[in-house]
Amino acid sequence: MKYAKQTFPTIYIKAMTVNEKEAVRDAFSDWRADGVQMTDDEATTLIYQWCEQMKAPDAEYFSAIGGENEYMVEPDPDQPFGTSWRYDCIFRKSDDVCIGFQVGKFMGTRFHHSMTCIRPAYRNQGYYSELGDQGLKTLFIALKNVETFTSNVPVKAGTLPSSIYDLYNGDTDWSAGLLRTQTLLDRIDPVEYQLYEVKKADWLAWLDLPKNAAIKAATFSYEILDE
Repeated sequence: MKYAKQTFPTIYIKAMTVNEKEAVRDAFSDWRADGVQMTDDEATTLIYQWCEQMKAPDAEYFSAIGGENEYMVEPDPDQPFGTSWRYDCIFRKSDDVCIGFQVGKFMGTRFHHSMTCIRPAYRNQGYYSELGDQGLKTLFIALKNVETFTSNVPVKAGTLPSSIYDLYNGDTDWSAGLLRTQTLLDRIDPVEYQLYEVKKADWLAWLDLPKNAAIKAATFSYEILDE
């Protein structure tokens, strides 16, 4: 079975499997402000469903490797695999420990990032900031036809690491476009988010700025491997 592996300076990312169930539960453990925990049965069912959702789009994607459409996502969202969900786990390179996961979906040539959860023991150690600095390399460099990235960013500073927050709100060279503001209730306490759009050409121009030389030069690889 083939899988894609994205490697950054201290972490790597690959598709979620049922083996990461306990790590996913741990990362989710304080998502709800009322303290409600995901049960083992709920986690088993949810992760099985997530993994099943990826099977058909992954099979189509990997079948194109070696052909003219390799490293391309389905460009038409009205086609069967034009909208496909991604559930990826984040691993520490030093010991292969799963430290969290992220969720998003491809809609044609746009990728929408839904959430990233880091396990409590691995927070505030730079891993989330590394994802923010390096993650778009996969979408805009490794993949050939992804043109747009969207993400819900909390309105209040401090919800995200400052380096991530500043990309959207404090850097005049960053040309992300605000699409809308919305309040979500999935965390019990209402959280207000702004939906930002980042276009490939704008991000590549930002990456080429001299001040971002370290981000551009940092370790990155995208590999198609066999289990």
